[in-house]
Amino acid sequence: MMFRKLYMLFFGLVLVSCSKNEDPCSLTTPLATPATAVSAGQFKANWNKVSGANAYHLQVAATDDFSAMAQDIDLLAGPTEVLNLEANQTYYYRVSASVNNGNPTPFSNVVSVTTRPDAPLAKEATAIMAKSFQAHWQKEAGIREYKLFISTSNDFSKPSAYLKNFAGIVVEGDAAMVSGLQPNQVYYYRVKAIGQAGESEFSENTIAVLTEPGQ
Repeated sequence: MMFRKLYMLFFGLVLVSCSKNEDPCSLTTPLATPATAVSAGQFKANWNKVSGANAYHLQVAATDDFSAMAQDIDLLAGPTEVLNLEANQTYYYRVSASVNNGNPTPFSNVVSVTTRPDAPLAKEATAIMAKSFQAHWQKEAGIREYKLFISTSNDFSKPSAYLKNFAGIVVEGDAAMVSGLQPNQVYYYRVKAIGQAGESEFSENTIAVLTEPGQ
């Protein structure tokens, strides 16, 4: 009888412990899912919420073995924005679940995400002639290719105003010669960087160029 009472007492304690989710015996390991809202210096880390958990521990690293930790965040309520990251950089994240940050589950699967490149800075044109000029922009670290957009409209809203072959032409380096222009005409250009994870935003500034008069 005494043994039965002790057994029932022990069994009841286990049930209470697990019902309060104070032990990972009642929590499943989270499933990390692909990042969203990826930009130059941030992304949203996502995962499936675990029934019974109220806290998550997120690790973000620049290496898949997490030896180069970028961020280590406790007590998260759910998927979160990860800020202040490097542009055009691959990161890895994983997450564990717990109740009040005690006795966490094992870490989830690892998800990789590459941030987008920074928007380049458009620079003043040079070698301005009647029918040509050279467009320039600031080269971003680690970026080889850029997209150049040239229009006769300063807000780039009219497709018909784009210069033929320059509605997003891919060029290498930090300059491009633009030809086939009209004399005494104002042109506008802006640029995007092309990184591992796609394109940057447009350059924040737009450069206006007035070609020389001539035939």
